[in-house]
Amino acid sequence: MRRVRGGLAIAALAVGVAVTGSTLGRDNEASGATRAPIPITTIVDLSGPAVGSSFKTSVNGATAAVQAVNAAGGINGRPLKLTVCDSKTDPNAGAQCARDAAKSNAAAVVGQLQLGGATATLQREGIASVGSVPLNPEDFKAKTAFPFSAGNIGTRGLAGILVNQAKAKRIGVAITAIPGADLAANLIKTYMQTRGLSVANVTSVPPGAADLTPLVAAAARGADAIAVVLSPADTLRFVQTARQNGVKLPMSAYAMAAQEVQKIGSAAEGLYEAFPIRPLSAGGTGVKQFTAEMKKYQPKANRDFFAVNGWLAVHMFADVAKKLKTVNKASVLKAMSSSRNLDGYGFIPAMSPAVPFKGLGGNFPRLFNRSAFYVQWRSGKEKLLTPTAQLVINGG
Repeated sequence: MRRVRGGLAIAALAVGVAVTGSTLGRDNEASGATRAPIPITTIVDLSGPAVGSSFKTSVNGATAAVQAVNAAGGINGRPLKLTVCDSKTDPNAGAQCARDAAKSNAAAVVGQLQLGGATATLQREGIASVGSVPLNPEDFKAKTAFPFSAGNIGTRGLAGILVNQAKAKRIGVAITAIPGADLAANLIKTYMQTRGLSVANVTSVPPGAADLTPLVAAAARGADAIAVVLSPADTLRFVQTARQNGVKLPMSAYAMAAQEVQKIGSAAEGLYEAFPIRPLSAGGTGVKQFTAEMKKYQPKANRDFFAVNGWLAVHMFADVAKKLKTVNKASVLKAMSSSRNLDGYGFIPAMSPAVPFKGLGGNFPRLFNRSAFYVQWRSGKEKLLTPTAQLVINGG
């Protein structure tokens, strides 16, 4: 697999394994899985300028799940062997990661989290991408994509929570200046307009912008609330900057890690969040299993949405693979494509890839989970506002 040494170092740190390549396989030796390994790949933007922060928690989650599956005997005695490819927020690197996955005979890609390049190549190669995070239009159409969340479309939930909980009528939108941002902004506008409401402004925020003060002011101008559609690190900086400058408008953000939000202290008070998956604070059997496996295998990693997404991707792949006589890219893609009611471990509703989504003009057939959970920060803790998932995207 082609690699840049800097990205390889990050990937090696993320999986916590001493490697000569970013491959997780050494832990198989101590597991109950002893037969020939099954290769899988995760493609994640671990480095590069565009995201402003690393998505390494996705790798942490996938790693914990691989180790847990292998400790329990693997896939009918065959251990999983996870390869990490850093797509470096570069479409060309993403495409190369997908080609490398094909060369390694990967049975699937799990927890794909990158800004572009890999999806089209994976479709040409016929490799299922389980738990891909959809950030671009092609991510919602590729027949090899099996996302757990609504990705950019799910940002409608940020408007929904402000409208339903804070009674907002004119929201400002602070959105990262990256490819695909227009899609999210336009969907928020549509959500508001169909309810007789409006978007006061759309403020483009460069990743890692040094001075957020003027950008906060721009997002607040003419608004009665702000939807913050930024990377986790930039979201926290934006919220903190707003409070420091006396901006008291209600704000919503997307699926932040609780331990990270707590770092900004009182600035987080009142912050709304929309989660495309069940938040850890809601508890449940799946949450307990995820937490236990992360504590055992990745104890120092943050437990956020991306960690859960990577973890769930491996477990769903494993559940499907265990039912197959032959495990390869063709058999896995066929099985995933024809599946109904795949176990979402309580994090998402049962998933049925065999039933494409026909709403929103039929432009998003791979949109399998259209719901969200809402929380609000009160007195330093997440308060669950919706005990059950709320449908944020209608249609059949």
